[in-house]
Amino acid sequence: VHAVEPSQKAIEEGSKLYPFINFQRATGASMNYEKGYFDLVIINSVFHWVSRENLLETITKIDNVIKYGGYLIIGDFQIWHPAKKNYHHIKEEKCWTYKLDYKKIFLATGLYKEVATLSMNHDNKTLTTETDIHNYFSVSLLKKEDLYDTI
Repeated sequence: VHAVEPSQKAIEEGSKLYPFINFQRATGASMNYEKGYFDLVIINSVFHWVSRENLLETITKIDNVIKYGGYLIIGDFQIWHPAKKNYHHIKEEKCWTYKLDYKKIFLATGLYKEVATLSMNHDNKTLTTETDIHNYFSVSLLKKEDLYDTI
């Protein structure tokens, strides 16, 4: 099990709680693994924090480390249109989080198919499709494979 984390403090705490995890201090855009290294990559509650300047580089790095036939799980605020929100726990400065249907970026490449998506209300953790845009969270399972037809 590997984890990518930019915070040294989080790595120190995580290493104590989960000594079986190999932590790499990096961001998604700067992580360093071989192409096709993983059968499964889980990105949970991360994409909404990634700066828009680094988003495509981060997605490229994630795609590169997943082997063909492997899986990607994305859990995030995957709403139906792009939106940004000032993070409510930091009131003294602007700290944006970004909501977007992140799975669509991977699906648009023709290299991923959607296996399943579960949606929920983020606040009360109830599985539902009946939630407003502020509380909508989904978890998507994608499989990496070449979906192109030969013509």
